[in-house]
Amino acid sequence: MATIISQLPMQEMRLLQIVAGVVCLVTGLLAWRKGYSFFLWILAGGVIGLAVLAFLPFVNKKTTSKEEREEQKGSRWFGNIIGAIISAATIAVLWIRLSRGNT
Repeated sequence: MATIISQLPMQEMRLLQIVAGVVCLVTGLLAWRKGYSFFLWILAGGVIGLAVLAFLPFVNKKTTSKEEREEQKGSRWFGNIIGAIISAATIAVLWIRLSRGNT
């Protein structure tokens, strides 16, 4: 797959970079809208990040019960940890690929 991407013409490569950037931005905005951290989810873009985020609950609903607030707090923490792990994995993969010279 890396060799296929590296053989793309410059215009198609630029378009691929723009699409990837938009997908990452959409993932971050969707996370923010659901009550999670924009910054922890922005690099978790792509099919995996969007699929995981789709199954996470909204945690920014107004609740009156202390029990529900505590549950939302735990869900927010769990969701942000998942986003951070996916983002860290993305950074690690990019770091490895760039250090080997495979872009």
